[in-house]
Amino acid sequence: MVRAITGALIECDPAVRQILIDLDNQAPPDEKFIIKKLDDTHLLIKSQFVDSVKEQLEDILEENTYRAPDLM
Repeated sequence: MVRAITGALIECDPAVRQILIDLDNQAPPDEKFIIKKLDDTHLLIKSQFVDSVKEQLEDILEENTYRAPDLM
C-alpha cells in the first residue's frame, strides 16, 4: 500500500541543518518531523510541523546570538 505524506523542502546551511536534526532526534516518536535528509543544505520535513520547527529554531538561534553590552 502506498502512503503519501505532505512535506516542505527546507534549505539551510549545514549548521542549521544539524540543529534541526538534533531537534528531530530529541522529539518523541509522534512528533518527529524529518521525512528525508536530502543533502548538506536540504531537508524534507512534514508540513504540519513547519511553524513549530521555525519557532524552536528561532529560540535556539536567539540563545546563541551574541549581544554587545550597552557601554553608555
